[in-house]
Amino acid sequence: MRARRRLIGALAAALLTGCAGVPTSADWDNDPECDANTPPEIGNLVLNSAFFPDDLAWGMCISFQWLDPGRDEAGNVGSDPQKLFGGFFSSEFQGVDTLSVWIDEGAVDPAASSGSLQVNMVGEGLAVELETIAQWLPVDGEPPPDWSLCPDLNGNGDADLSDCVGGRTMAFAMRLRDRCDDPSNELTGEYQLGSDRRVEADGLTGCEVVQAPSGGDGE
Repeated sequence: MRARRRLIGALAAALLTGCAGVPTSADWDNDPECDANTPPEIGNLVLNSAFFPDDLAWGMCISFQWLDPGRDEAGNVGSDPQKLFGGFFSSEFQGVDTLSVWIDEGAVDPAASSGSLQVNMVGEGLAVELETIAQWLPVDGEPPPDWSLCPDLNGNGDADLSDCVGGRTMAFAMRLRDRCDDPSNELTGEYQLGSDRRVEADGLTGCEVVQAPSGGDGE
């Protein structure tokens, strides 16, 4: 059954373009506790993005809550020890190369069975093409750039450079793996750059602030 889950996870990850290679750790399978392991579970996704003119690029933030051990098909939380510590987070965004984030005690308390994880996504594909910038920026500083024809992407009543270079919609998939290499459920969907903070449910915290791409920590 565990091998079947891994095959399904691998096939799902391959469906999206721009996917980064996912590391594997077969040595985790030597842990006797992995024989009765319950995979982790993730949910309550928060996404946010911001445009940084100095970098001519977008920054993205991902936040979600996790439960480990997760729940079985009947909805019961597993009774095995928490094994998320030593696993990793991976994601695929259409058109953006991303890297896996290894989960150590700096990200997850080894003794905790639930919590939240926030990742600032970095990678090629978030930068704005110079040809696009050239459409809106003046060549010699005059006249000032005209953004009046740009859609008000974020709905703040004021069209600006971020509205002109935003709007790209990316399909995504993300998941966790515990130290037994068992994958969580996948969170999938689409996100439009510049559409501000998106949450699955009211009251969710995380990703209130987006870091600039040059200062991201998602490597």
